[in-house]
Amino acid sequence: MTAGLTEEQKAAPIPAFVDMDPAQPLKWAVYSREYAHELLEGTGWEIRSLELPVDPYVQHHFVCSPA
Repeated sequence: MTAGLTEEQKAAPIPAFVDMDPAQPLKWAVYSREYAHELLEGTGWEIRSLELPVDPYVQHHFVCSPA
């Protein structure tokens, strides 16, 4: 969602990784889709789907299987 963002913010590149709460490292880790794909490349896992959250306690996530 881009509501409330300035034009400069809308045009800014999406960072590969953001630790949203540096006081609690990796509690709220956010990865760009492209970077998440890069992290899985060459690991022996195949992405089956990208699942969208069904409630506020679940983040987007990949479902993978052995390649």
